[in-house]
Amino acid sequence: PFLVETSVKSREITVHARVENAAVPDGSRFECEITRDGKPVKKFSAPLGKGISNAAVSAPWKDAELWDIGKPVLYSTTVTLLGPAGKALDRSLPERFGFREFEVRGRFFYLNGVKINLKPCAYYVQRPTWLSKEVIGRWFSRIVRDGHNFVYTETVDKPGCPEGLEDVLDEADERGVLMAITPTMINE
Repeated sequence: PFLVETSVKSREITVHARVENAAVPDGSRFECEITRDGKPVKKFSAPLGKGISNAAVSAPWKDAELWDIGKPVLYSTTVTLLGPAGKALDRSLPERFGFREFEVRGRFFYLNGVKINLKPCAYYVQRPTWLSKEVIGRWFSRIVRDGHNFVYTETVDKPGCPEGLEDVLDEADERGVLMAITPTMINE
């Protein structure tokens, strides 16, 4: 598993990855390849220190196109663990992301350094896995048509575990709609 972190302020991307196998050979590297619409747009790597279980690989990215409300630009990244001879030892599945940075400053919201006004809309379904992608797509079409740019939901029981919401989160990403998940039963 890995996490993609983007910074619009510093125009930099960082990929955080966890190494599951402690027997990684000395001299190994992490390589990140970023694609857009299946075409390579950026590749960078960094050495992996001996005994490291969590690694971070960063690179400047001055010409990244930004994900924005109503104008989603989506990339995919794949992380590869390369041995000392450059041979792939392990490779992740692609992970999709948008190059964006959301901030709260006082009582104002900023996306990519620009102050924004959120027009929220609640998304609540007792069992989100019951909905098809087609139904979710129609719902997002309606809320975008009505001018909403932010969706919040309370359908997840544990932080970091959005089971059943993957299709909803994907649709929000593809439509250029911000989304927040608020857990309802954190300690259960």
